[in-house]
Amino acid sequence: MRKPDLDDLQARVAARTGLAHPGAVSRIEPGAVFEVADTLVRFPGDRPRTWHDFRRVIVVQAYNLLGPVDPETVSVVPCSASQQRVRRGDYLVPAEEKAFSRPEVVAFSTLIMPVLKSALTSDGYRGVLSPEAYGGLLARIAANLGAGPWVAMPPRA
Repeated sequence: MRKPDLDDLQARVAARTGLAHPGAVSRIEPGAVFEVADTLVRFPGDRPRTWHDFRRVIVVQAYNLLGPVDPETVSVVPCSASQQRVRRGDYLVPAEEKAFSRPEVVAFSTLIMPVLKSALTSDGYRGVLSPEAYGGLLARIAANLGAGPWVAMPPRA
């Protein structure tokens, strides 16, 4: 009897549960970059913007919550290559990152949001951030949440 392949098992679970796209389930990992339908991404106070068919997002969820089983959502950070500037709390993705085809990509690290795992498809997979870039994004998110090591602690009473 042959040992089952983990990718094969995950694809079978994804196909049966419908929670994740079978072709993409092995690629859903922290730092993975996918294109999702732009209509799935909501910006609070959505000012007039140019709508696209797709928008790139970066997966920012722990491994233990990924895969083809519950929860059916995954936390992502939406990105834009047409921002005029990097706003406070955002992260400028290094230009050499292979998951992006344009330089000056801004990851809106103040806008962590859920999308359905099933929205992450194998056709939409664009690559994974380098450990350095993903670490920089996580550091920005931690600072935004007040959980970074450089955040001043309140004085002792």
